[in-house]
Amino acid sequence: MASPEMELTSEPVLPSDEILARLLFGRSVSDISPIQALQLAQTANMLAGGGEIDFMGKMRQFLGVDQLELKPSGDTEGETSIRAGKYLGQNV
Repeated sequence: MASPEMELTSEPVLPSDEILARLLFGRSVSDISPIQALQLAQTANMLAGGGEIDFMGKMRQFLGVDQLELKPSGDTEGETSIRAGKYLGQNV
């Protein structure tokens, strides 16, 4: 059985890292935070078949949470918000 392949394309034509940034964060690669750039690089590496370096997974494990998200928190460059969550039970 062959491994599945995925190709990122857009109209107008954009580089694959730009497409991925817009898919993951809803913004241009030039507008993402340093943490998001790390997530973007990690995702691109995984999609390219490289070894997985799960930075966010390691942080979730270290903090003892089930969900962890870092994203820009305003119009000011460098402001980042952190959202963390813990599942209490199935679907809760």
